[in-house]
Amino acid sequence: METLMEPKFNLWIEKDGNVVMSLWRANFLKAIASSHSLKDAAEKMRISYHEAQMKLDEMETGLGYKLVSYIPCDNEKDEIRLTTEGEKLLKEFEEFGTGFDKDVANKFKDKFK
Repeated sequence: METLMEPKFNLWIEKDGNVVMSLWRANFLKAIASSHSLKDAAEKMRISYHEAQMKLDEMETGLGYKLVSYIPCDNEKDEIRLTTEGEKLLKEFEEFGTGFDKDVANKFKDKFK
């Protein structure tokens, strides 16, 4: 049985040589948006809370603006929400990445028949 080759790629954006957005980071922001919790987003992404905080800080520092805001709650933990800028970055990155899979697959098919 012959195993077929298939293309794989990763899309990311750098600013001043530092990664500020990637497919993984987009999924991380989506996890924050859906859970409203950095701890829950970290668990979903299978990273520690500390690593999640570091990734978020790294992105915000590189971009020069806040991606999340913390909302005080009555219970023991604050909620976290994407800022307007965070929502815009996520939306624009997803729109930018739309179609890359198809383009890569077509190019691959043309070169590796």
